[in-house]
Amino acid sequence: MRFINKNLIIFIIIIIFLPILIKSYNLKLIYDINTIKKDIKKIEIENQYLKKRYYSISSLARLNEKARSYGFKTPEPYTIIILEDKKEHIPKNLIAKIKNRRQDS
Repeated sequence: MRFINKNLIIFIIIIIFLPILIKSYNLKLIYDINTIKKDIKKIEIENQYLKKRYYSISSLARLNEKARSYGFKTPEPYTIIILEDKKEHIPKNLIAKIKNRRQDS
């Protein structure tokens, strides 16, 4: 009862199921591409948010406000900055001592 050759049956099965396999693989690739596009959009939105935050933090007015809250003063003309030259007593955070001529006199 051998009407059809075994190789022919295998070939027919391959011919029939190959497009189905290709289509399913294409669907998987399309899904992966869409997932990556969504991830890219999320990252772009996060990047825009971080840029906005960076620019707001690094604005000159914000830096001046932060420096004043830490005790820094706005430099005036004829401001003298004196750094101590003692090497045996150098603090970890070396901060310049600011003395104005108005205060000295």
